[in-house]
Amino acid sequence: APSAMHQLMMSALKKDIDEVKRINAPLTNLHRDEFIEANPIPIKWAIKRIGQIDCSYLRPPLDELAPEFQGTVESALRDAGLI
Repeated sequence: APSAMHQLMMSALKKDIDEVKRINAPLTNLHRDEFIEANPIPIKWAIKRIGQIDCSYLRPPLDELAPEFQGTVESALRDAGLI
């Protein structure tokens, strides 16, 4: 997603709206679903899910992403081409 966001921003600076829409389409669900619970819970879980970190543990009072939201975030990661 970092590379896609860079490409999106470069296209936006060039005012290439069609390219911005094309790049943004697969990221839309990720942008929405990364806030399904309090930040940074979904982000930390997503980073673990794509294999960038070993543990999604957060300090109290934060907890890991609730199981009922994991499928939503995983689907958004898949739509974005990250898994």
